[in-house]
Formats: sequence, C-alpha cells, structure tokens
Amino acid sequence: MNKVDNQDAIDEFYKLISSIVNRPAMFGVQDIEGLSLMIFGMSISSGELSEIATDFNSKFRIFLNKKYKDDFKSKTLDFDWPRLVRLYSASNQHSLALFGSLFNEFFESYRKKPSLDNLGVSR
Repeated sequence: MNKVDNQDAIDEFYKLISSIVNRPAMFGVQDIEGLSLMIFGMSISSGELSEIATDFNSKFRIFLNKKYKDDFKSKTLDFDWPRLVRLYSASNQHSLALFGSLFNEFFESYRKKPSLDNLGVSR
C-alpha cells in the first residue's frame, strides 16, 4: 500500500469511528465495549482497514496508558483502552463521549506527524 492510499484509509477509518461516536444507535453501539468490539472486528477483517484498526488498538492503548499513568500507584500497569475509558466514565453514554474526545486528541497527534508509527505515541 503506498503512502497516499494509506493516508486515505486512515482518513476513512477516522470518519467511520467519528460517525459511530456521533450516532452510535445507528450502528447498534450502546457503550464503549460495543465500540471496541466493532473496532476489533475491523482488525480481524481483511484489507487495509484491518491493518489500520490493529495499529489503532495498540497505539491507542499506549496513548491512554501514558495519559493516565499518574493516576495509578504502579506506573508499570498496562490496561486495555476500553477498560480505561470505562474507568473514567459515569455511564454508557458518557463512555462514548469520553472516547470521542480522547479519539480526537489521539488523532491530533497523528495530524501533526502523519505517520502511522507515530500515531498518538511519543516515546
């Protein structure tokens, strides 16, 4: 896959996830767990969406663990991203809203450095 195709696929992934967050009932999503299962399903599909969803799952996990590391006594813990979002959520609806803002924050770092390797991760 060349760089332009990859960028287009990443943009499509962003639009799809943003659409789900903005209109979850239209996609049958009620909470963060449902959304994470949908993204997991994308990651086990075939094609370029699979690669992007897989990279998103791992990079977003690192991003959230770094973001919230100061909230935990042990700095070496590694939580799945849906569990972290749920931990900071008051309800199902709030979990999707919180994910939406974290998702946008995560992709802002991508827009500054358009490389999937740097997607939301500062080492």
